[in-house]
This record gives sequence, structure tokens and C-alpha cells, in this order.
Amino acid sequence: MNIQERRNKNGKITSYGIRVFDHRDTQSGRQVFRTLSIKYDPDKTEAWNRKNAEKQGIIFEEQVEEQTASDSHITIDNYCDYALGIKKQTGLSPSTVYTYNGYRQRVATYIGHIQLKQLTPAAINKAYSDMLSTGVSKATVYQYHLFIHSILAMAFKEKLISRNYASAATPPKRDQKEAEALSEDDINAFFNAL
Repeated sequence: MNIQERRNKNGKITSYGIRVFDHRDTQSGRQVFRTLSIKYDPDKTEAWNRKNAEKQGIIFEEQVEEQTASDSHITIDNYCDYALGIKKQTGLSPSTVYTYNGYRQRVATYIGHIQLKQLTPAAINKAYSDMLSTGVSKATVYQYHLFIHSILAMAFKEKLISRNYASAATPPKRDQKEAEALSEDDINAFFNAL
């Protein structure tokens, strides 16, 4: 939130301009802001007016956050595309970008059409269940879970969603392969061979 004093030709404060981050445009990647103007009350002190503008700014910022989270029509697939573009620009390796694009295509089949504002942990869990029922391995579904979690973490930071829904989802546990240890005879044979 940014608060600026607006003055007339005589230098007297006439109002305060409040600027609040709303969202990031999915096509251009540019930040979009909302503004609010608070009139200066000449019957009150400058300190009172400044404090009033700050209070109004906090309320306005909360309203913008709630509106952004509830009115966003961005789908999971559209946001994944945008997020991967940002990650690529900030130095994600080409091989990781390639892998993530593959994950995006597979995840889009199950939840890509869902709008961010309508996503729930239950929808994510259903996607995991559907993946497993079509023969996708637990380890692969777990990798998709990590991908979804990282994308939603970015959406949460940009205040497009109120929480990271993947944190509340339940991915399948990866199968743990039991390690095979050498027997004492095998170890002795190994050292004798050395």
C-alpha cells in the first residue's frame, strides 16, 4: 500500500491517494493496482487526517485482497502457463522448464479447467485418485503434487488465492524400496578381492 499527499496550488493538502496492488496480468505479467482517494478534512489536524487515510487504506487493501481472491477467473492451466513463464525468466533451467511443462500438460487433464477461486483440497485429492486409477504410479503422482504445490505457492504470494490448497491435500506416499545390504560373507569376499 502506498499513500501520497495531494496538494493544491497553495501547497495545502486536499486529499490522500492510496494505491494498492490488485493482481498480476496473466498475459503481460504486469502488476495491476487499485486506487482510492480520501478527502482531507480541514476541521481536523494533519496528523488526524494522515491516520484516517492510513486506516482507510488498510480497509481498502483488505477489500481488494478479498475481491481478487473471489473474483479471479483464471484457470489452473492459464496460471500454470503464466507461472512457468515467470520461473523461466527468473532463471529456471531449460530442462526443469521442459519437465514442468510436461507436468502441466498432465495435470491440466485433471484440474486445468478449474478456476483458481474454485479450487479445493478435495478437488486436488480427486485428481490424485483419478490419476492413480488410470495407472499413474504413486511416485509420479507425488511429483505432480510437488509441482501443483509450487504453482499454488506462487498464486498465494500474488494473493490470487487465500491459501495453498495443495498443502491441505493428501498425495499418495511414495513406495519405499527396501535397501539390500551385503551379508557378512559378501563383505569379506569384497575386501579379499581388493
